[in-house]
Amino acid sequence: IGCEMCICEDPITKKRTNRELVRFSIVDASDANVSIQAAENAGEDDVILDSLVQPSLPVVDYVSRIHGIDAQQLEHVTFQRLHAQAALKLLCCDRCVLIGHAIHN
Repeated sequence: IGCEMCICEDPITKKRTNRELVRFSIVDASDANVSIQAAENAGEDDVILDSLVQPSLPVVDYVSRIHGIDAQQLEHVTFQRLHAQAALKLLCCDRCVLIGHAIHN
């Protein structure tokens, strides 16, 4: 899985969080040969889900310098973190192995 984050601020508590999701991607890497070929050819056959995500709190920094996602791109996005969580739950089973950078976030 891959996730891109932004920095948001709770309007009531003014607490900032750098763990608000703005992009969620799932790739099927169960076939190592297919995954290596896809990486080399930038193929999309193994992409299961790749969606922008509307943050649940007001954004104070999109961190666009890292991932290129900005306010304009998210303007009409209705996919939310709950949708991403539901998709992941539907796709995972007790034999699934999740791999990602900083997946604990």
